[in-house]
Amino acid sequence: GAMFPGVSDEWAKAFVTACPEFEITTPERLAAFFANVSHESLGLTRLEESFAYTPKRLRQVFPKHFKKPSDAEAYVGLGPKAIASRVYGLRMGNGSEASGDGWRYRGRGPMMLTGVNNYSRVGMKLDVPLWSQPDLAATAKVGARIAGFFWQDAKCNSFIDAGDFDGVADKINVGRKTYLIGDSNGYADRVAIWHRFRAIFNLPALQAAEAAA
Repeated sequence: GAMFPGVSDEWAKAFVTACPEFEITTPERLAAFFANVSHESLGLTRLEESFAYTPKRLRQVFPKHFKKPSDAEAYVGLGPKAIASRVYGLRMGNGSEASGDGWRYRGRGPMMLTGVNNYSRVGMKLDVPLWSQPDLAATAKVGARIAGFFWQDAKCNSFIDAGDFDGVADKINVGRKTYLIGDSNGYADRVAIWHRFRAIFNLPALQAAEAAA
């Protein structure tokens, strides 16, 4: 409740079950895990990629796919399903734009599971039919487990045990540890939430140097 005000108890219950399953059990691990979940999902309020863009914004986010203003305007007119099918078509294991896979396997859940390859792989690991029922990824029971799986699979527990929050953010956002500190997307926001959540878990406040490391 303190971490995610206004979010249904269903999520709290789902995380109580999911965290031990993926060894997210120490206060340090929990604070860092929930800080990244909160950043990725806007405090568990955004659980599905919307694709609601203006033509101008669409060209900024996906310049390769919408080279001309008229293209962007046409797709905004066609709606979110058409946009997702175009930008995610023939990527991440998805079929062509015409297949609609880009929309079917759009980002869902607290860590934004995206693409048929990921839906299939994670579904098999968790024994959940995500390939045939992709909407399950946005439900509390399954979404919490997917977030926990991603965290464990990226070895984030080891990074945070070593005091490397930047490494955690890199693994989640970039997919690998980078040499630069703070180069992952939204790093400052992740750190700010982490500090808040550390206090909730009664962890000592970090010195400035530790917080930056």
